[in-house]
Amino acid sequence: MNEPTLVCIHRSSDCLKGWRVGGGVWLGVYESGTCRVAVMQSPSVVRAFARELIALADEVDGGEVPVESTLRPVATGDRVRVVHPERTLRGTYTGALGTVDEIDADDDRLPYRVITDGGAAVWCYEVERVGDSPDPHPPTRADLVGQAKALLSGVEHAADDVIRLAEFLAGAP
Repeated sequence: MNEPTLVCIHRSSDCLKGWRVGGGVWLGVYESGTCRVAVMQSPSVVRAFARELIALADEVDGGEVPVESTLRPVATGDRVRVVHPERTLRGTYTGALGTVDEIDADDDRLPYRVITDGGAAVWCYEVERVGDSPDPHPPTRADLVGQAKALLSGVEHAADDVIRLAEFLAGAP
């Protein structure tokens, strides 16, 4: 079994890890990679604690969130919603959508820089991932033309047909 790890959203070098030793479950709190506190408990007590954590999370956001989105920390390039921007910008950018441009793991106060869809750079205390993040390796024009040619093979077509299909594949309006 793997070691489940919960990475801090404010400082990626801090985390909570769980692991098995004999018939018990250990939970360790790590700060900058060093275990600062470890607690051992029986599996039944850990299950009860986990249920209480889930209930607390449900109180906060009103329901279940897909497991993948909660376990992976926010990364540069992720599409996010601004939850808590720097104090002076709260009324303006809270709820704004954008892309994480930079993460300062050493800054506990405002670790995320988000470029909003409107083009503003906003430092944030908390963000939440939304939808799919942009593909880190989007297809090139040559890839799209190749896909279009392959799709049109065996069908009479002109160069203009290939270009229009490649634009469609790229998501162009």
